[in-house]
Amino acid sequence: MLIHLVPRFLTCPVSGPHVQLIDLRIDSVGLLLRDRVDLATRRPVPNKRMAIGCSKRGRMARVGLLIDTLRPAKPFTVVYRCAVAAEQLIVHRVHYELLGEPDAYQVVSDKMATWPQRPMEHRDSIPTFVQPRLESTCLVPRDKVVN
Repeated sequence: MLIHLVPRFLTCPVSGPHVQLIDLRIDSVGLLLRDRVDLATRRPVPNKRMAIGCSKRGRMARVGLLIDTLRPAKPFTVVYRCAVAAEQLIVHRVHYELLGEPDAYQVVSDKMATWPQRPMEHRDSIPTFVQPRLESTCLVPRDKVVN
């Protein structure tokens, strides 16, 4: 099974553009990817506030990582660790559950624009606003819970 992950970090003027993805871990698959060995933090999208983790291979900034696993994907958790301005460590955990039968999928992605079907609560949502991302902000939004 192929797993397409797009670790996203949306920066703000206070945090600055200096964000580095330190590592990515999926314990159920037994995967650990590290910065400067397997990972790079680049900005492949027009919004330059969005830092995205991608493969270290080559110099081209691709959107996300493509991971080939032998085991079928059950619900799994991905843990990202990021450094902001080399002084603050942020840990982001995202738990993924597949809709329908797990054996029916050959490729899964957390990029909502590529999904053939969406959960009922996100059927009319704009993918950019609801897909998983880590956001650094200087303002506390009124409609979100901030941990």
